[in-house]
Amino acid sequence: MVLNTNIVLVSLVLGCMFQCGCESSPSRGDDGGRLDQYDTTAADRSSPAVSSVTLLEFADQVAESLALHIPSIPEIKEKPHRVVIELGDILNDTNTQPRDFAVIRRRIFLSMVNNPQIRYTAQINESPSRIAKQGKKYEQDTPPDLLDEGNVPRESGPRSYQLGDVYSLNGTFGEIRRGGDSTYIFDMTLVNLESGEIVFAEIFEARQGR
Repeated sequence: MVLNTNIVLVSLVLGCMFQCGCESSPSRGDDGGRLDQYDTTAADRSSPAVSSVTLLEFADQVAESLALHIPSIPEIKEKPHRVVIELGDILNDTNTQPRDFAVIRRRIFLSMVNNPQIRYTAQINESPSRIAKQGKKYEQDTPPDLLDEGNVPRESGPRSYQLGDVYSLNGTFGEIRRGGDSTYIFDMTLVNLESGEIVFAEIFEARQGR
């Protein structure tokens, strides 16, 4: 009887220690406010802007489609050399800040940079204006050749390409509002700068209630 009583007491003590330890430690999943990027929050639902989850899903869909189609586009595939793809324009006709779309477009752009299939057929260039700005800064920081020692000047800014070899990745973002609900229609297009021909287009539609 004494032995059984001792076993019961030990079990109770261990149970209390375990319970106290669980209560004093952070609960599972407590990560300091960090959320899964694909979780819709109350802020998303109440915001007049498009949900961040919708933007991420759009970016994922476009990136996947670009990886699938760019290597097989005849105008690109049949070139004897790699074409050039650069960031283009954003046309925003929604209640969402343009910077949100700029972030998403860059996410798509960088997914192209990291895709070997796309890199095999296309050279992915940084924004020309960004390169020009950095080149100008480098040029200003370089001391002048006062002795005229015959140094070959370094070209600054973006390189020049044949327009027929350059494609621009453009985005158009539209919204249809009915009361508190919005239907979003987004598209990304790849356009040849010489002909204006659209060689790739991806459309994404999503509806958001508030």
